[in-house]
Amino acid sequence: MLEFKKKRLSLLSACFLLALAVALDDIIDDPSLKVAAATPNTRKSFFLYAVNRGEGFNLNRDVYMRAALTVRRLAQLDSHRTNWFLVLPPWRRLYHWKSNNVEQKNLPWRKFFDLDALSRFVPVIEFEEYVREKEGNFIDEIIYLQHCPIVDGRWDIKMEVKECKERMRYTQDSEGIWRGQYGVSIEFATRNFHCVSLQGHPSTIADYVARTQPRSILFDRFETVVHENHYDKEWWDARRSMVYSAVLISEAQRFIFENLPPKKLHSDLGYPYMAVHLRRGDYTLHKRKNLPSLESAAKQINRALKETGLDVVFIATDALEEEINDVRKRVDHRVVLYRPKEDDLKRFGDGGVAIIDQWISVNAQHFIGTDPSTFTFRINEDRSLKGFPPKSTYNAFCGDGYEDKIGDEEGCHQPHSWPVVSMAK
Repeated sequence: MLEFKKKRLSLLSACFLLALAVALDDIIDDPSLKVAAATPNTRKSFFLYAVNRGEGFNLNRDVYMRAALTVRRLAQLDSHRTNWFLVLPPWRRLYHWKSNNVEQKNLPWRKFFDLDALSRFVPVIEFEEYVREKEGNFIDEIIYLQHCPIVDGRWDIKMEVKECKERMRYTQDSEGIWRGQYGVSIEFATRNFHCVSLQGHPSTIADYVARTQPRSILFDRFETVVHENHYDKEWWDARRSMVYSAVLISEAQRFIFENLPPKKLHSDLGYPYMAVHLRRGDYTLHKRKNLPSLESAAKQINRALKETGLDVVFIATDALEEEINDVRKRVDHRVVLYRPKEDDLKRFGDGGVAIIDQWISVNAQHFIGTDPSTFTFRINEDRSLKGFPPKSTYNAFCGDGYEDKIGDEEGCHQPHSWPVVSMAK
């Protein structure tokens, strides 16, 4: 019996390693993400950005794409003179990162993402590397973006220097130097600071920078920039480049193999379990039409399990423990959650745990999310990139009383499915 268990463990380990290799190969070895080679004898310049401190992890990831698309456009406009590098802003503690015993300030991007994969779309560097390159924290120009008022219901491209309308974290000293903070307790300075009212896209910003030719420039409140062509080929190229770190993918794959044992090694339809993202937390403070009660959520999970023929559900949630226990009691089949050990939580951080939850959800045969949560949107996108059918991907919980009105305009809104546009050769 002992010998049999050893052989079975060895087989599972081999299957896990093979599946991990397949997962990493699928998302990293992609020739479509190659960025144009640097032109010899051109100067090196740096594009920095910052996001409103109140925004969450998954919205920050979308803002990164707007910045990456801006630098991509800059490379097209200005490659004969300048090699542009996108500087990755250090992660500060975010609203949803609530673990108090974990160091979560000024975190590098490499903790969560594969920098080589990011650099295949645009050249990226961590902020600490930028400081070494520049030998200091002085920035040529800082622009604080603010929204333009929409006049007569028209949204026109505008980029105008205006009086600063908002309370900012910048101050000007007696010598005319503006000082502020980047990340947490990271100071930087500039002589050239102004507020700009913007209605514009990544190309709007890129055109401005190509004209002014700074060696380094920082745009604060970059969430003000709006995607130009949502879900077009270049958008998907940028999204595909956002590969999670190998450490986080490995942990997610380990959890799947140990707690959601797949009946076969690999399937184009995903592994045989269902995943749901049940958003609670701050969503419960507002009466959202698509937010179900715990009783209704359990009923919808049971119905989906019956319809798909699956017998285990993985739940990614920010619910309280008593809420999780309530749902667990009501679901007819096995309920599984990812709960890291204390050492793993310190190693991955709350952001890493969120990505592990997402990657486990990405690989399920069927997924139900919470609309309009950006946590769900990122899972939808990753599942689309893996080629999973829209029917098993773009589903969302319905609010109480709307469970039988899925897709009804006045009933239960479901996420729109966006096809992945073929990647550039």
